[in-house]
Order: sequence, then structure tokens, then C-alpha cells
Amino acid sequence: MELRFREKENNPDKHYWAEPIGFEIFVCFILVFLWLNQTGPSTRISEDQGTQTFVFATAYGALAHFSRQWPGGSVNPAYAVAQDVWNFVDTGEEDAIKFILLYIVCPFVGMGIATLLHYFV
Repeated sequence: MELRFREKENNPDKHYWAEPIGFEIFVCFILVFLWLNQTGPSTRISEDQGTQTFVFATAYGALAHFSRQWPGGSVNPAYAVAQDVWNFVDTGEEDAIKFILLYIVCPFVGMGIATLLHYFV
């Protein structure tokens, strides 16, 4: 099984946790904030739905590309959780489900921050 995190050499946990946690929260924040701004009538970049879709798809692709090194690059919590569970079923190793909370909690934290920032600022 390939772990999605860089490993530390002299650490019993063997993984950098701050990078994937921060990046997962950041990616979800950017995606939700961009989506909220693109769907709002006063904040969208263009009235054309094709342009709106292009802007969002480009941002999604860029974030997925840059996040593949840390949290896995799927930018989809359901896929990431399913992949971890399936790796556990295939291998039976606990390392497979060690990071499952990262994919359950962090996207909701990023979403909450984006929603609060969008509605209250």
C-alpha cells in the first residue's frame, strides 16, 4: 500500500500530520468558497454558465494536481474514505485506515470556514 504522506525518519508516528491536515482544510476551503462565490448573483465572475464552470473546473483541477503529493489528490472525501477502507479490506493492515479521520473531519472544517467567511464577511 502506498501511503499518501511524506514520512519522517526519526519519529515513531513516521508521518508529517500538519501538511495533509492543513492542505486538506485549505483545498476544501478554496473549493467551497469559490463555489459559493460563483453561484451568488452579485459575486460571480460572469453571467455565462460555461465561464463559471470553466473557472470552477480549472480551480478543481489545479487543487487536485497540487494536493496529490500530500492528502492523495482526489479532493473528494467520499473517494478518499472508500479508498482507505478498501485498502484495509485488501491488506488487513491498520495503516490503511490510520488516516480515515483526516478525510472525514478536515473537509467539513474547510467547508465550515468557507461558509462562515462567505456569509458573515
